[in-house]
Amino acid sequence: MVGDDTERTRDSRTAAEALRDVGPAGAARAQWFLGFALFGVGDQEAAEALIDRA
Repeated sequence: MVGDDTERTRDSRTAAEALRDVGPAGAARAQWFLGFALFGVGDQEAAEALIDRA
């Protein structure tokens, strides 16, 4: 990722706020997709947590 930690934190909060508006099924779909993407870049622990939660 490009940018400093403040920028990433802001983006994460924006994404979390967006998940509140899509309902439970949309949130699960987004969490699964993010887990899949993280697994692809090698962050297995975070990916598994997101996929299990979805």
